[in-house]
Amino acid sequence: MKFAHLIFCGVAAFALPAVAVPKESVRAAPVAATATSSTLFPGELDIPIADGSNVPSNCEFPSSLTASGLELACIVADGAAEDEVGIEYISWLGSNGFRHSADIIGGFVAARETGNGCEQTLNIYPHGEEGETAGIWFALEREPRCAAAQPETP
Repeated sequence: MKFAHLIFCGVAAFALPAVAVPKESVRAAPVAATATSSTLFPGELDIPIADGSNVPSNCEFPSSLTASGLELACIVADGAAEDEVGIEYISWLGSNGFRHSADIIGGFVAARETGNGCEQTLNIYPHGEEGETAGIWFALEREPRCAAAQPETP
């Protein structure tokens, strides 16, 4: 599970200066059976599809994600490029204001401030065992997480 290990280790990249993702690395890939895009979450996050990865026609999301009401996207790495793919996605997140927010079962949460005490959150789940195609499931929360209003003291 080399790819998953790389992603988890790459979380430290949120604390380091981000590496720019070159525009040349963006390429078109199928987002759904009938549409194409060069980004994940078009119009929302616009995460560029990294060189060495593509969006499969069937992401095979676990039922826990499909039943949750999240916006979903996925990529698979093209064999030998899986380390570079993980680094590109982590670098993009860091350079676009995301930080590691929490560890969750099977992955981690990246968050960035949106204003008024709110955060946009993206759950990231690396997957693929040794000998399988490595990939990442992305689950974007539709509504920002906002801090609970604090009662005013007299």
